[in-house]
Amino acid sequence: MGNDRDRDQGCVLDGDGDLDLIFGEADGGICAPAGILAGGIHAGMYPDPERLDLALICAQGDAPCAAGMFTTNTFCAAPVQVSREHVADGRCRAIVLNAGNANAATGELGLEAARATTDLVASALGITADEVLVASTGVIGVPLDLQPIER
Repeated sequence: MGNDRDRDQGCVLDGDGDLDLIFGEADGGICAPAGILAGGIHAGMYPDPERLDLALICAQGDAPCAAGMFTTNTFCAAPVQVSREHVADGRCRAIVLNAGNANAATGELGLEAARATTDLVASALGITADEVLVASTGVIGVPLDLQPIER
C-alpha cells in the first residue's frame, strides 16, 4: 500500500506498484466544493416530464482554473469541439449539459447550436461565452433544437 499522502491525493500504490485511483462520494455531490452551484430541470428534450434533461453547473466568483480531457477522434461532436476551444485558456465558470440529443454528426449546424448554447448560458449568468463549456448526450445525427434551452 502507498503512504497516507498518496491516499489523501486520491490514489494508492498497490502491492505490485501499480497506481489505483480511489473514488468516493462527496457529501453534497457536485456542489460539495464551496462556490459551486448546480441544478437540473426537464426542459423538454425528452417527452417524459419526469425526466430531467438539462443541467447547469456554475462557479461563483472569479473564473476558477479548468482543464479538460477530450477525445482524440478526428470526428468529434460539436460540444467537444466548442468546449475544447473554450477551456484552452484554462478558465471555466459554467458547464451546461443536455440529454436527449448528442449534437454529434451535425456539421456546421451542430457547431452553431453548441456556440448558441454557450451564448445563452453566458447571457443568463452575466459571463462571457468562452467561460462556458457544453456537453451533450443522446441521439446522434439529429440537429440540436435550441428551443428547450432558450426557455
